[in-house]
Amino acid sequence: MALNGKLFALGGSESSQVHASVEAYNMYSNTWTLVAPMTTPRRLPAAAALAGKIIVVGGWDGTRALSSCEAYNTESGTWETIPPMSHARQGAAAVAAASRVYVLGGWDGVSNARSSSVEILGGGRGEGGRGSRTGGVWEWRAGPALSCGRFGLSAAFLPTP
Repeated sequence: MALNGKLFALGGSESSQVHASVEAYNMYSNTWTLVAPMTTPRRLPAAAALAGKIIVVGGWDGTRALSSCEAYNTESGTWETIPPMSHARQGAAAVAAASRVYVLGGWDGVSNARSSSVEILGGGRGEGGRGSRTGGVWEWRAGPALSCGRFGLSAAFLPTP
């Protein structure tokens, strides 16, 4: 995850320990620095940068897949809890585009099927309505499903030139 000229390593695991730790890499000084940890330890979360914040969604806490989400403010160095997604998922992909975060696929850790669902979090900026942040409240909405279930996928947004 990259934001404000830094790369961020978020959560993960080492052996059976699931991490909440976050490290920021400064490419100019070629150094990693620990920043405030997430409020929830997460392995296989998805993350995207939106409106100057890092949005981290889902993952695995060592026991179950998560629907919980949180946002890191790089200016204040603090985390805020944001509303959970409708579906718990790990190994999903997240990408920011058009002032929204799209969360695609993943696995709930229980069923044999991988998810084809898509959930959308808006970016605010006066957008209003579904999938937005109005009055400081984050909201999710369902997006169109993928053609098949996917786990461990990646996603990218390529703006129109």
